[in-house]
Amino acid sequence: MACPLCNAEKYIKLSEERVDNIVLRYKKMYKIDTSKFFTTEKLELRQCVDCRMEYYPYGQEGDADFYEAFSRRDGYYVQDKYEYKWLLRKICEINPQSILEIGCGEGYFLDHLKDSFEVRATEHNPAAIEILKSKGIELDEDGKTYDLICSFQVMEHVKEIGDFLNWLMGKLNPQGYFFCAVPNPDSTLIQEVFQPIDMPPHHMNHIHKETLYKLSELFSMEVIDYFAEPLRTNSGLQNVLKEREKVYAHGLWRGMLNKFARGVRMALFPVLLETIPLTGHSHGILLRKN
Repeated sequence: MACPLCNAEKYIKLSEERVDNIVLRYKKMYKIDTSKFFTTEKLELRQCVDCRMEYYPYGQEGDADFYEAFSRRDGYYVQDKYEYKWLLRKICEINPQSILEIGCGEGYFLDHLKDSFEVRATEHNPAAIEILKSKGIELDEDGKTYDLICSFQVMEHVKEIGDFLNWLMGKLNPQGYFFCAVPNPDSTLIQEVFQPIDMPPHHMNHIHKETLYKLSELFSMEVIDYFAEPLRTNSGLQNVLKEREKVYAHGLWRGMLNKFARGVRMALFPVLLETIPLTGHSHGILLRKN
């Protein structure tokens, strides 16, 4: 199977895991049965040699019921994201006349813009669509094009990502802007704090910085700016430190050492946040169509 983004044939096999273990993790951590999304006994993770994207060739995307179940979990739709503030500053600079957000959830980002910009949205979750309607945020229509199209934490969910981006380019006006933010697979947070939702049927790919820059070449766009989110207090520094504590906490001393480590962590937390060069959950890129 070729890379779903750039169609290159060469890849590196990074890992392989039993599907029953993945299904068990989803049931244990999220109370969701994901068995219907897998057709093989093992799930393979590959990395494209050309665009560097990591992808799962045999997993299936979650359906509307899957995401509706996730949306009921506290914190799934986040009102305040680092990338929201980053893009809002850029919008002040580029001043687009029309904006489309892909997969906008309950419309938290468009809440900042809907009173003075022409905004539309796409969304598949029926419950979220009803909330958008109550806010007066209209859905996208066939034939409409936009000066800015943005997506926050969407592209990693799309299996056929190349087809998705080709469709998206057709919605973008000449000299229009495309912004996407995705989980940063090279970040301290993601590398050290494992989450099963970073696998199918939730996430279908992992998009590195090199992959984001490759989009400019694949879709004839110009790179305007790139960002990587710093690790913030509410973005998981404590989770990273907990994982590091586990490495040193074993045997009879584990309980005592964990208590001591928690005390040190809380006392030094503000200092660590400012002095340790750690990266947070997301990164993203702003591109302009040629």
